[in-house]
Amino acid sequence: MSKKNMLQELKLLSPDNCTFSKNDAGLLRVEVKDNMSIIQAVLKRLFPLKHPDNFISVSDGKKEIGIIESLKDFKKPVREMIQEELDHYYAVPEISEVRSITHEYGFYLWKTVTDRGEREFYVKGRTDTLRQTPKGELHITDINNCRYVIPDINTLSKIGKVHLNQVM
Repeated sequence: MSKKNMLQELKLLSPDNCTFSKNDAGLLRVEVKDNMSIIQAVLKRLFPLKHPDNFISVSDGKKEIGIIESLKDFKKPVREMIQEELDHYYAVPEISEVRSITHEYGFYLWKTVTDRGEREFYVKGRTDTLRQTPKGELHITDINNCRYVIPDINTLSKIGKVHLNQVM
């Protein structure tokens, strides 16, 4: 595909052509003028470190429908709603304690304590869900694509390490 064709297909989202709202369940909804409505929009920063408030992909979870070029184009209430959604996606709770990991129906139920309180979540095996770095960090992705991190697995309690060895 040529660069010209790619730019023609790229849909820039702005207050002129889309609206954002939250439904009763707290899910972010986006309506694109004369095009479509997405009940559960997924937002991802294309350049999370260099341009965190620019170039934000908006998708239905599978197909990108457009890109927000700049958050500053939106009014404060909408900007805050979008920012809240991004903060939720990019916030990674740190696990300080692994209380148990049990196998249920092909998934592992993790019961943990994080910097945001007690958390329970399901993980589908080891492949693509657990990633250990050379520094000893363990990155975990649950079945809902929520991410968690154990900053240093060596700091876990003895029983926490035993539970973790079940799935490593």
